Amino acid sequence: MSNQFAANAQPAEVGTMKKSKNSIQARIMERTLRLTMRPLMSPKVPLGVQRFATSLLRFSPRPGNVNLEPYAVPGLVGEKHTPDSLANSQYAILYFHGGGYVMGSPASHRNLGARIAAAAQLPVYMASYRLAPEHSYPSQLEDAERAFLALMGQGYKPDHILIGGDSAGGNLTLALALHLRETGVGMPAGLILISPWTDATFTQVPNPNNDALLPLDWAEDSRPRFASDAQLTDPKVSPALADFAGFPPTLVQSASVELLANDAARLVEAMTKAGVDVQWQEDQGLWHDYQLNAGTVPEATDAVRRIGVFAKSLYSA
Repeated sequence: MSNQFAANAQPAEVGTMKKSKNSIQARIMERTLRLTMRPLMSPKVPLGVQRFATSLLRFSPRPGNVNLEPYAVPGLVGEKHTPDSLANSQYAILYFHGGGYVMGSPASHRNLGARIAAAAQLPVYMASYRLAPEHSYPSQLEDAERAFLALMGQGYKPDHILIGGDSAGGNLTLALALHLRETGVGMPAGLILISPWTDATFTQVPNPNNDALLPLDWAEDSRPRFASDAQLTDPKVSPALADFAGFPPTLVQSASVELLANDAARLVEAMTKAGVDVQWQEDQGLWHDYQLNAGTVPEATDAVRRIGVFAKSLYSA
């Protein structure tokens, strides 16, 4: 299924699909994740332990050519990454971290945010949002809207803001875009979706699940903390059910064997049918959210480079 959809999507660059053997760094990282992180991603492990383990990602090496500073939306604290080489001061990226809506933070995704900023040559605002189970849907969408409106309050036009996110952050990116279209605020310049979670029912996940990072039982355990069964058909909870008419250019990156591989495929199919300018880059043999390992794993570093190419195509047109 996914190969058929990939053929329909137009990649940002020729030859971005990975068909050769993965790098030694990727193979070592894949093995490391299977031995360390995947066992932690179990319903049997307390959420507090999982949150602590995820918080350690803040120590991932960051590029030296990006300035880090705190930035705040009333009631929320985030991080801003500003590259030394800023290409267009009128554009910015608003980014939402992943973590199943139950963990993660701008700090855990600090390396990824900095590298996207350097690749795109744009400031990246890593927005925080309230987590479940302490806060359930639509708290996260309310916070995302506040973050977007706050950037508008700084002088950015809606169509000069790119919105992006990974995993649950990709879900939130799509939910926010649907909400902005519904309220008439104005659509963003484009969407950047990394391993996006688009179907909260988890009824079409790969079988068997061979993702090195994300097991299905953890995802199924986390989802009810975020949204109830009655909310699963809400397109802002399961964006795979949405109508994407009028959506801006969108980049989707996913891995062929990850848990959410079909989520990306179905999203691309739906967007293509709606006439959206969607680019799908599916890398082979990698894991969910592998872009978090940019700077260490060459395939992840190259994926972030391609995100930069996509962003530049929007503000350089």
